[in-house]
Amino acid sequence: MQTPCLREPIRLGIQAKVAVASPEHAPALLTALMQHERECLALAGDISPASARFGSWRALCRDCVREGVLAQLAAEMDWAARTRRRIVGADPANEAERDRNTSIRKRATRSPC
Repeated sequence: MQTPCLREPIRLGIQAKVAVASPEHAPALLTALMQHERECLALAGDISPASARFGSWRALCRDCVREGVLAQLAAEMDWAARTRRRIVGADPANEAERDRNTSIRKRATRSPC
């Protein structure tokens, strides 16, 4: 128990793909992010549900680990979904729509005076 725990990011592979991607990689990157979400969802589905009662220290510890893994998987899925939305929003084909929305927001926030 005295040995320090290593910190390893779960999504290192997909993060590396995002880090080096170019605009022309967007379709493949979106596919990879969706696949990552599906894999996380499948893993979360494979985890047994929590026990309502903890009859032992070991059961309590297992449930704490289960909860931690589910939280990490949920964070992974959230990150992948947010990243996909950002990539779709960065598509030059949507630039006119983004400009229009920005203009509307600026007009809405101007003071009447």
